[in-house]
Amino acid sequence: MEALRNPSAIVLVGGESGVGKSRLVAELAQAPDLADRRVLVGRCHPSSQPFPFGAVVEALGTVGEAPRGMTLRPLLGALRPLLPEWAERLPPEPARTAAAGAQRHRLFRALRALLVDLGPTLCVLEDLQWADEETLEFLAFLSSSPPAGLALVLTYRTEDRFRAHRTCRSLGELLRPETASIIALEPLSAADVRELVAVRLDTQEVSEDFVTWLHRSTGGMPFAVERVVDDVLEKVGLGAMTRGWSAALGETLPVPAAIREPLLGQLGGLSEMARHVAGAAAIVGEPAEEGLLAEVAGLRRPIAAGGLVEALTADVLRERAEGMYGFRHALACRAVYETISGPRRRRGHERVARMLEKARPAAPVAEIAHHLKRAGDDRWTQYAEAAASEASAAGDDRLAARLLEDVLSAPELPRAARIRMVLALGDAALYCAAPFGAIGILQEALAEETLPTGVRGEMRFSLSRLLGHSGDAAASRAEAVRAVTELRRRPALGVRAMINLAQPGWNGEEGAPGDHRAWLDRAVQTAAGQTDRVAQIAVLAQRAAILLSLGDPSGWAAVREIPGASDVPAEKLQLSRGYRSLAGTSLGLGHYARACAFLGQADLLHDQSSNRSWGVWLAEARTALDWCRGRWDGLEGRLRRDTAPIPALALGNQFVRGSLLLAEGRVDEADLVLTAVLEIALRAGDLSQIATVSGRIARLHLHRHEPQAALGAVQGALTQVRCHGLWIPGRTLVPEAVQALLACGERNSAREVVTEFALGLRRRDAPAARAALACCRGALAEADGRQADAARHFARADAGWGRLPNPYEAARARERRALCSVDSDEGSAGDLLLSARRTFDGLGAHGDTRRIGARLKAQGAWRGGRKGYGEALSPREAQVARLA
Repeated sequence: MEALRNPSAIVLVGGESGVGKSRLVAELAQAPDLADRRVLVGRCHPSSQPFPFGAVVEALGTVGEAPRGMTLRPLLGALRPLLPEWAERLPPEPARTAAAGAQRHRLFRALRALLVDLGPTLCVLEDLQWADEETLEFLAFLSSSPPAGLALVLTYRTEDRFRAHRTCRSLGELLRPETASIIALEPLSAADVRELVAVRLDTQEVSEDFVTWLHRSTGGMPFAVERVVDDVLEKVGLGAMTRGWSAALGETLPVPAAIREPLLGQLGGLSEMARHVAGAAAIVGEPAEEGLLAEVAGLRRPIAAGGLVEALTADVLRERAEGMYGFRHALACRAVYETISGPRRRRGHERVARMLEKARPAAPVAEIAHHLKRAGDDRWTQYAEAAASEASAAGDDRLAARLLEDVLSAPELPRAARIRMVLALGDAALYCAAPFGAIGILQEALAEETLPTGVRGEMRFSLSRLLGHSGDAAASRAEAVRAVTELRRRPALGVRAMINLAQPGWNGEEGAPGDHRAWLDRAVQTAAGQTDRVAQIAVLAQRAAILLSLGDPSGWAAVREIPGASDVPAEKLQLSRGYRSLAGTSLGLGHYARACAFLGQADLLHDQSSNRSWGVWLAEARTALDWCRGRWDGLEGRLRRDTAPIPALALGNQFVRGSLLLAEGRVDEADLVLTAVLEIALRAGDLSQIATVSGRIARLHLHRHEPQAALGAVQGALTQVRCHGLWIPGRTLVPEAVQALLACGERNSAREVVTEFALGLRRRDAPAARAALACCRGALAEADGRQADAARHFARADAGWGRLPNPYEAARARERRALCSVDSDEGSAGDLLLSARRTFDGLGAHGDTRRIGARLKAQGAWRGGRKGYGEALSPREAQVARLA
């Protein structure tokens, strides 16, 4: 737009087909800044004998009838042959000159004069790579003295090499004037693809896996992105693009016809040798050098070189890097691959595999496995297993799991190899992706294979952990208990199953209250005699986290007993997991500074271990910490992008998202998110999560003035908390339960809950829960009419939350304090409300900001001294109205 602000601008827009040139100029033509200009649009067409001035004539044709204000100068009569529909309005055609050059020059002058007569004009000429010589010469003539008020926008394709180069040479004169500029459009980045998909689907919940696959498949070409998104939406549905995507699913979808047919048209215009080279590139699947393409195509180098040049000239293939040739994007590669006959494909894959095997160890093992599989060679499973091992060693558990799942789907796999790979899959799939595929494979192996007891126990322990991440707490706990028995001769693994069973409040329906202590003691005693440092780290780190989650101050001493990691990556990764658990526990207690320190250590160890899959778990912990500390800038965007298919990850991230939506006043959206999160929490069977989410849902109902619904939301979690005697998770649950009970007129029940909460926190190190307890006591005092006592309790809560610091909860307590202070110090109450409002406003908690704003408006505004209220209620009157 900046380039067109000049009244005589010339703008060249270059880029490959589908990059968005036409879309860009169409948007420009609709821009408000150009509303006072006439818009002319013409297009050059591919033709062996193009019509002279074709695009210019087409553009003028969009004017319709000849403008009535047009000057009827004799020169315009030269346009009669070009514009016969204007013949009645044009002067007679001048006598033709003998010199062809003079005749052409007259036409140039006449066209220029006509454009001047049209007034302020934006003239768009598209696809100049197909322009006729006359049009190109006229544009060069026009650029030497651009008419005032005429803006030219000229688009051309850069991939049509011969024509584009000719066009650029012919239009070189256009770049000389100060008013000329050139815009080179590039394919979209992955971030741009995400934004385009989000707009097209009208949702920000787009799977990162889908975006990655889509960007690779389309090369970032906007046209291709739109066609693929439309195709996926029609054939698979929105859910696949938002709630978890797999590249394997993408491979099952056909290439959209709008992408396939033009490419196959280009392919059909090539010689047989060029088609063989293009087919070889499709079989290789990645950019390849000329020798490899010749070998796979089965052609001698000179013949293959000619075919390659032809394919490059036709833009079927491109030089992706120096000396490396391939397709513009993966969909183009697939479209060509599907045209190759089966026997030729198999021979091609055999040749690629043979050449890659010769290039070992430089050649990627996973590629060899892929080509051997496509060639029907049984050796592919050995290479795939080796590739999975390499991926795990490099920290890419996601790739390792995908490779192993692929191999384990192969029929007639040797028994020993199958058992070995199932065990490897159990480790690889744990933290990397949706665990459901691996769960099925492990369950099938346990049901069908006759296994040694220790091997069965190891497999069952892996299954237990995967079930836990999938959110199936009951099945996870049952498998863990069985694994402990089967691993009695492999205590290094057995203690890790025990420590999982020692988690407090894990699946309360199955585990008896307090038996986590027994499992913890048993794990510690068993680990004491072990030399496996990974097992020691796991047990001691989880022991410290468990003690701290109970509010036991000895947990801090237990932290100091955790051994440090050596240079062994597995130890560093296990220690990173331990510190992540400690960070989450410290955050729940209210020790935010320590949580941040633990998370920093976990990040550092993660970086040193180079495990790519663990990072999303650390990111989830960082998100929770940022929410609590009031660091909300950019948080919603991060949470919208989270589409992790692992329930254990989705629970934490989506709880924060629901809480953020509620604070912003987007209550209906928050209801949908939090209800879904509660379903995950209930299935996961973690009491702390159930209590936290139930409390937030109760807060939502209280916001809607639905006290009975709020009470119903907390009753189940409150029963479990009482049953297990685990009151620290009540920091989010109990205050909302007390408010709901009071709103329902059950003051005695509210008092009982507060008494139990206080007893449960006795001698517990839990500053967040103590701040919540102060809020509960304030609510009781307020309900009893003891406003001064209530204000003091809310002041303690404000200070307690502030020390953590949790500015949002502190501001909520400050608001409650202000409403209880109206009798004693009206000025102070107003200052407190304004202070809370500033905090909410700074956080972006717009729902809370509006609520306080409404209260301040109802109470009137004052600037010092005793407040006058006019026709509005005074604070005392408002209080009486509330009580009434």
